[in-house]
Amino acid sequence: MARSRPSLVGGDPTDLTDGSGLAFDAKGSNLSIAIQTADTVPRFCKCAGSDCFIGYRYKVAVTSTWATYVVTWDQFKLPSFVVQN
Repeated sequence: MARSRPSLVGGDPTDLTDGSGLAFDAKGSNLSIAIQTADTVPRFCKCAGSDCFIGYRYKVAVTSTWATYVVTWDQFKLPSFVVQN
């Protein structure tokens, strides 16, 4: 993961593996989360060409009322079309 730090090229990678994932409150009908890692940012990249910045993704099945959701790191996946170097 990258934490926000002021710079022209973005944040520096941060190891967040001591945590199990994300927890948040949401409501709605459609929610997708995309996260960037050293695999998907060209500065550190294992991605190729236009696949950079695609991000690891997870679609959350939210409801129309407020609820707490937990998404673990292993639920995030690169889309199948992404080519890795």
